Amino acid sequence: MQGKLCGYRGASVRRPKRMRGLFFLVIKHPGRSALWRRISAVHRAVYLAIMIGHITACASGGHKANEVVADTQAQVTPAAWEDAAPAPVNEVQLMTWWSQFGDSTLTQLIEQALAANNTVAAAEGRLRSARAVLAVAQGARLPSVNARAAASRQENIDGLSNREDIDGFDIEVENYSLGIDASWEADLFGQLRGAAEAADASVRGSEASLYDAQRVISADIALNYVNLRDAQARLELARANLANQQENLNIAQWRNQAGLGNMLEVEQAKTAVAQTTAALPTLRLAIATAIQQIDVLSGRPPGASTALLSPPAPLPPPPEIIGVGLPAELLQRRPDVLASQWNLEAEVVRIGVAEADLYPALRLSGSLDTSSDSVGDLFDVSVGTLIAGVTAPIFQGGQIRARIEQQKGSADVALANYRNTILTALLDVESALQSAKASRDREAALKEAEQSALASLEIAEIRYRGGAVDFQTLLDTQRSVLTVQDSRASASAARSTAAIQLFKALGGGWDASSSL
Repeated sequence: MQGKLCGYRGASVRRPKRMRGLFFLVIKHPGRSALWRRISAVHRAVYLAIMIGHITACASGGHKANEVVADTQAQVTPAAWEDAAPAPVNEVQLMTWWSQFGDSTLTQLIEQALAANNTVAAAEGRLRSARAVLAVAQGARLPSVNARAAASRQENIDGLSNREDIDGFDIEVENYSLGIDASWEADLFGQLRGAAEAADASVRGSEASLYDAQRVISADIALNYVNLRDAQARLELARANLANQQENLNIAQWRNQAGLGNMLEVEQAKTAVAQTTAALPTLRLAIATAIQQIDVLSGRPPGASTALLSPPAPLPPPPEIIGVGLPAELLQRRPDVLASQWNLEAEVVRIGVAEADLYPALRLSGSLDTSSDSVGDLFDVSVGTLIAGVTAPIFQGGQIRARIEQQKGSADVALANYRNTILTALLDVESALQSAKASRDREAALKEAEQSALASLEIAEIRYRGGAVDFQTLLDTQRSVLTVQDSRASASAARSTAAIQLFKALGGGWDASSSL
């Protein structure tokens, strides 16, 4: 029943107001309560223990943050994917998915980036800070002990001499003292425990954020690497076609000089050469941009890897599409979803921490002191003090309840963000699956088109030299070949990109078996 009484639903926290009011009635006015007078001493103790235990549970995680998470997942997570069968996921392959591309340079770049990327370093710093906050919260639940030591000397330095006495007292006085102070707050209503639970959830969220940074960075490196190899391949195709077009221009000029052609053919050939030449700077820019992006992601100055990456290399072929599991399994594999989940749990627990301010606080403090006018007699007389104090809010101008409402609002934000993160993760997988299928089909079709275009070009060149077709037909055929080859190269890159996006969407790039 505790979940029904204290469960968090959105920002609604229900608490047994009648029981809470009776609790304060018997605590604050036991002598005035007829009910209290009729209850035996044993019943009083049992009742107060039950009430304290109930409120303590509500104040420190009794909001059932895990139930909020489970309800949210059930509301927004489908039972199966639209575009894939729920084949089991190979967690080992997913953890270092880039090795499946069989490209040692890609593997080297990703490993370097994971070690030197500044976003990853910042996430590591946030995790370190969160762990320190957790240590502070855990330390607050323990007693605090401080030691004191003092030494004083009082001596007259003007007006009297020869160590004279004044009314029997020596004007030279020494005093030494030692003391130990200790204090401890009894966490009756779970405020300190709730703060520690929230801090622990924040640590887990920061750890998940670190893993998510690794997931994103590894995919970004791979995507830029594919862009680099794609631009290099398309540049090589453009240069090859440009060489053919330059040869045709030479033939057109020779035919015109020999009286076999005309200036129209020459100008058409020049136009084709100029158009292809104009595409080269754009491809060179794409190459430079990809290299610079990789360098920055790896924590290096832009252009630092130019010597390594400038030589053209084949586009890494994508591996076969791996199993994607079930949508519900994705929520435990995507680190950004886990980070959002832990943030939600921390915010829900903090509602109980804020509500604990409505209830009394019991603090115990004590001290042990000794003092003497000589060090040798310092421990002859010691004085100990023990103080127990209870403080309870009476009038705070609505500040406590305002802070509670503020925290409920923060929990609402965290809940909305969690729902959105889940939906985004599901969308990423569905989109990647569709892109993988579309790019595979498109590449297969363009490969056939490329073969037909090359055969057409060969026939057009033979017939042009034999005078069976005009020069415009030859130019159109060459232009078609360039377009199809460029599209086929882009389709191959798109298939590799879709595979990378799928690995990223499935939460690849970190050890999902880590305890978060």
